[in-house]
Amino acid sequence: MTRFVAVLPLAPLAVGDGFSATAWPLHVTIVSNFTTDATVERIGAELSTNATAMDVEVGGEAMFGPRENVPVSLVRHSEPLATLHRALVARLRSLDVVFDNPNFIDAGYRPHVTATRHASASDGDRLRLTQLTLVDMEPHGDAGLRRVVWETALGD
Repeated sequence: MTRFVAVLPLAPLAVGDGFSATAWPLHVTIVSNFTTDATVERIGAELSTNATAMDVEVGGEAMFGPRENVPVSLVRHSEPLATLHRALVARLRSLDVVFDNPNFIDAGYRPHVTATRHASASDGDRLRLTQLTLVDMEPHGDAGLRRVVWETALGD
């Protein structure tokens, strides 16, 4: 089984782009980590959507992670974002995916931007989300790397 995550990057990413597990580009996670035996092509078909690009606003800070030591910027409620999350989760369920943390989906979904050593989002920032990407969380079995394996533009 392969482990993936679906994200809305703040700057466009291309298939093949890679980065370390500790140096993610800024993004909003739209569907948290999941595993599946489905191919990237099949997952991409389920993620294909007629959703349009959207603007969201950052609203506050929090600490996430098992030890609550990961700084994040929360994204204010956005019905288009919540609707996209629910639609993608429903489509992925048809592939019998297993969510790493099922409590982070549906009613437990808390959109956010994780801060990095080099960048973060700030309270009041308006973010334009224009792309949906699928990221392999362990390309070639390497848990320290991440690789974009599928992407699509959100319509205007």
